[in-house]
Amino acid sequence: MYLLVFLLIVPCVVGLDGQFSNIICSRTTELKTDNLPSQLLPKISYEITTRTTDWVTNKTAKLVEYFYDKDQTNIVTKSDVNGQQTWIINGSNVISFQGDKCYNETTNINPYNISSIMADFLGHNITSLSDIINAIINSKRFNLKGLNYTSVTAGVNTVGWVGCAFDVTGDNTTGVQVLVSFAGDHSFSLYNPTFKNPLVYNVHFYVFKESENDNSQSTILEHSSMDFVTMDIPDDLPKIRSLLLDGIYCENMTSTLLPFNFPSRFEASFQFTDSTGKTIDTVQLMFDQGNHIVAYSLDFSKDRDVPLVGTATLDSGIAKATIIHDFNYGLQYVLNRNAHVCHQSMPIDIKMGDVKVQNNTFSLKEPDELILGIASQEFYYAGKFDLQNLNVERYVSKKSLDNDEHIVIEVDLLPSEWSFDGNNGHLLHSVTQYHKNKNGEIRKTILRMSNFVNNTIIGTSWNKYNIEPCIETSENNLFYILLNKINMTGVRHSGYENVASSIVEAVAKAGNVSLLRVAHPLLKKYGDGVMAIFLLADKSKVSQPTKTVYFKEELSVDEVVANLNKTVSTSAISVSVMTEELKKIEFHITEFGILPDHYTPPAPTPHFQPGYSGSSMFILGLFMFIFAGVDFFNVQTCANLNIKMAKNLKSVSEKALQYVEKASRIRLQDLRDNPGARVSGRQVKKWHNQAGHTIGQLQRAAKPPLGWIWGDWFKPWQRVFPGEEHFNGDINLRREYIPISLLELQRMIDLRRLDTSRLIDIAGLCGTKLFAFRPEQRQFGIHLTGEGAEIFAAKINLEVQWADQTTIAAVERAGGRIRTAYYDLESLRAAVDPEKWFRSGKPIPPRKYPPHTLMPYYIDPNNRGYLAKPEDIAKSEQRLAEIVGYQRQVDPSDEENWQREQKNPKQVFLGLEPGSIVSLEDRKVFVPTHPVLTEYYNGEPLADHLR
Repeated sequence: MYLLVFLLIVPCVVGLDGQFSNIICSRTTELKTDNLPSQLLPKISYEITTRTTDWVTNKTAKLVEYFYDKDQTNIVTKSDVNGQQTWIINGSNVISFQGDKCYNETTNINPYNISSIMADFLGHNITSLSDIINAIINSKRFNLKGLNYTSVTAGVNTVGWVGCAFDVTGDNTTGVQVLVSFAGDHSFSLYNPTFKNPLVYNVHFYVFKESENDNSQSTILEHSSMDFVTMDIPDDLPKIRSLLLDGIYCENMTSTLLPFNFPSRFEASFQFTDSTGKTIDTVQLMFDQGNHIVAYSLDFSKDRDVPLVGTATLDSGIAKATIIHDFNYGLQYVLNRNAHVCHQSMPIDIKMGDVKVQNNTFSLKEPDELILGIASQEFYYAGKFDLQNLNVERYVSKKSLDNDEHIVIEVDLLPSEWSFDGNNGHLLHSVTQYHKNKNGEIRKTILRMSNFVNNTIIGTSWNKYNIEPCIETSENNLFYILLNKINMTGVRHSGYENVASSIVEAVAKAGNVSLLRVAHPLLKKYGDGVMAIFLLADKSKVSQPTKTVYFKEELSVDEVVANLNKTVSTSAISVSVMTEELKKIEFHITEFGILPDHYTPPAPTPHFQPGYSGSSMFILGLFMFIFAGVDFFNVQTCANLNIKMAKNLKSVSEKALQYVEKASRIRLQDLRDNPGARVSGRQVKKWHNQAGHTIGQLQRAAKPPLGWIWGDWFKPWQRVFPGEEHFNGDINLRREYIPISLLELQRMIDLRRLDTSRLIDIAGLCGTKLFAFRPEQRQFGIHLTGEGAEIFAAKINLEVQWADQTTIAAVERAGGRIRTAYYDLESLRAAVDPEKWFRSGKPIPPRKYPPHTLMPYYIDPNNRGYLAKPEDIAKSEQRLAEIVGYQRQVDPSDEENWQREQKNPKQVFLGLEPGSIVSLEDRKVFVPTHPVLTEYYNGEPLADHLR
């Protein structure tokens, strides 16, 4: 951005003392007639900061004016002791707002406080700087005018122009004087070539009264000035509008229709953001106006401001849910978020946001009112706005509520030249709501469209929407239909989902049944055609559905079957599918029937006794052919040949059988490596060292731990020099605990890598694949650190190997439980990779007691040791809560779950006893039953004697 600073705080006049405090206009004044330059303001867009002063009343004001040449729009913001007021001027259309009050101005405005005498003299509606300067330049009422003085303003030499007019009010004594200081062609050139001279620097307005006895003496009645302080290149107009008008509703605006319409059938997903509640959620919507069905899923506990919710509430305990409304039958189905579990079947709640209540009748709202929360004809056009560096066209409306509350609704549309998911024209970008209560508090929510699918031509994908979880299914409700004029190749070309959804609509129409009851369509090849199998759900058991304007009584399964049989027997049911290429394909349902509920197993296959293997029979046949062929080509007489063939056939069989019997299946001398299984070692050149490394490789190679000799990482130097006993003398015996912070643990829980409803131990943490534990390097488990303790908020049942008091307090303050438990190295090998351990066929090892050096830690209740007494741990928990300053209260249900999931000191895996062998292939667990094994695995734990 270019910046031109004039800093006209106090004009400095050189060569004309008191020029700005005296009247120099008189009827005897002689001036050389000179006109002002035709342009004193930039022709391009500008931002000018002006200080106005009324020298009679000693009042000042600051005005910032933005001018946009392309839009011919002026924005003037005035700040004075009375506050701030802004005008947006576009020709005769003027919008004025102050604070949160905005209205369409119908009277003339005067932002620069030009007096009435001066405004009448200039003969112009003074609303902007360009109006003022152009009125002075083009005025024909000056009796005298010309260049009269020079001055220096903020280091710039300026030229002074004086304009005088007498008898401006008809009393023969009142006159006006206008002084204009500007940088002329010979003034200093500006460093920025964007703005070029001549440029105005200040303007003074005087209204004076001449003396009746002496026309050369005058009295100042009014004196005001405008000093131009800074001149910039302005931000884009949409961005300035956004800074000024976000959340503002203007009164007396002209209403207009929104220039877009939602289609009659569509699916959309929105991102709902509550900036006050600091929540973000996804809202999904399916709308089918032709079939009068609506489905939407959201979080009803947090997304209350989504217009779909209306004023309705769900039963306690239901937060994230999918609502399906079938207006044809007046039914409402409440399922979980993924529509797999049914919560309720009930009449449509007329308080829901998609129900239109008019004259005690209930119908489906239009899609724009459903999403916007208000009819589209109640908006006015506010102009182009900047929204995250994207220019959008904004329409604004206002919805009044009870208790002096109201909602300002802003609808932002993408311009017509944009396309969204293949859709062109004005498209919805977002809907922003500003909830304002009587105390002036504002709550802002945003509903931003993230995906949109127009189903008007192709149709709704009904596979995703059915109410089968909410309705009981009886026997004999699985049916099939046969389709002709289409095969599976045609199904794949047309789209499996498109064909299945078209079949659902055709079956529902022919059977006079709800689309939602025709569930789970499955297509398979049947001869030269296609068979479709579907489930027909029973009718709902809701006794008094909502009587909508489209209401129909539900039919039973038998009545629907009768309708389908009647239709198929008289004429085939026609089905039409629109492909992705917008080609229409038609086929027919020619047969309808019911699938049996009972499965009849096929007849058992005959059992054959094994004989020779296939490879043995092949070798036998091969040798029979070779030996018979050799004897066949012996030159003999026909008689001898026949006799010889009989003997050879017998000998061939004997030879082949002898060869197969003597051949071994697998012998050690027959074993060979596969090609490429072994490679030769690295060749050591003369420029390599004894390990085959170059000097560059040595410099960049990984270095051994402190205390190791280079070249042999497995021989610590204290073994080479045994005289040094203490420096790293026990480095090979130290225990290492991998640090995991509470911040990392909270993040894994937020990302759902850990199940907080179950015990979280080292096996669960290793299952996230985010941490690697190596027991062979004497890594004995997890050290839970206190980083992130102030933000940890998960209620969990946790087992680690080491923790301090800060960490323990953070877990228990959040309502959770923590225990520290010891694992020997053999148990750790099983815990860090259970799948590898199970596949090895080894039994689960019994966990050992800690060695004597660690026993004090794990029996201390302050450390929450797993060998401490439960009653001592409970007292320690309360004591730590009092020290840190929080209330330790445990829900009895949580305590019961924790006790149920507590492992005994010998267990490695919860629910699996030591000594068990797990078969992943068979999905079985084998428990030892031999008395010796039972005593070993279930007896008193052994102590780990590792130091």
